[in-house]
Amino acid sequence: MQSQQEITKIASLGMNKEQIITVLIGLVVGALLVAGYFAAKNFLPALKPKPPTIIVTQPSPRQSEATAGQTLPLTLINLIDKSSTKSADLVISGQTATGAAIFVFGNTDEKIASADAQGNFSGNLKLEDGENEITVTAFLDGKNSLTIRKNVTLEINP
Repeated sequence: MQSQQEITKIASLGMNKEQIITVLIGLVVGALLVAGYFAAKNFLPALKPKPPTIIVTQPSPRQSEATAGQTLPLTLINLIDKSSTKSADLVISGQTATGAAIFVFGNTDEKIASADAQGNFSGNLKLEDGENEITVTAFLDGKNSLTIRKNVTLEINP
């Protein structure tokens, strides 16, 4: 058993229990903050400005059309903004410049197509239940692009 003098000497040299616990908690919290900072820095995408897109209102009930600088036409057929469907497969078709690459993005599905010699393209896109934002982008020669966005709601009856 230690004498009272030895205990007093040890206590006067070091920290008491509460101070040690406080320092340890501070070290753990600091380490978690540093780890969180580096995890966020490495795993979150860099916030880059998005290129400007053209959002087109529908000129007619059967097709929508947009042009960027009159060099790249893009017409979508039977894709009506704010429409609804009961089919989970949606046919995306339209016309653009010959040889253009077409990228179609939905909430959970994406397709890549190319325009044929007449500029026609077509593909099926899977929809998820509820509202789906559909983005169709045509690219030509890596210089010209045009994007059209439409919202289509999939209504599945229970």
